[in-house]
Amino acid sequence: MSLISPTIMSLARKAGKKKTGYAGCDNINGIIRYAKEYGLRCLGAGPYSVVFEHEEDSKKVVKITLSAQDAYHKYVQWVLANAPLLKPRQRRHLPRIYETIVYKGTRITVIERLSKANSHYIELDERVNEAVRSVADMLGFSDDSGGANLMVRGKIGVITDPWAHKDYPKSSYC
Repeated sequence: MSLISPTIMSLARKAGKKKTGYAGCDNINGIIRYAKEYGLRCLGAGPYSVVFEHEEDSKKVVKITLSAQDAYHKYVQWVLANAPLLKPRQRRHLPRIYETIVYKGTRITVIERLSKANSHYIELDERVNEAVRSVADMLGFSDDSGGANLMVRGKIGVITDPWAHKDYPKSSYC
């Protein structure tokens, strides 16, 4: 059984996805508005993506990425391919991805619900952090692993969305 509901699929279909470039404020605000109509609660948004509470499981969230070219697509693929190869102590710094699909140009990903990293002490294995940065560089992305893209599971740092295009508009939040 899929963790991605027909409501989320409908929301993604209405989102006005972007095949290239950045999702504009109209796209982001539109998906948030549609989500409210469906009774979904928005937890956060950025230039490409919006995160909602999962409809049935409070320990999960749904991330809808509106750009078909966002670096998040590559990061999800990298996590799924490499997490099984890492030691458990290293793997815990990557998000738990329960399901992900690309639907009509948007990526819909169900991941674990994490907390904002506002603690002074966050445990983060520098080898994992360096690997994520190195792969970003190899793929031609810039490092965007700080701020809202570093979250926590307890006190364990989790790198959630660390890659951005080199021309990423840091001031483009709506």
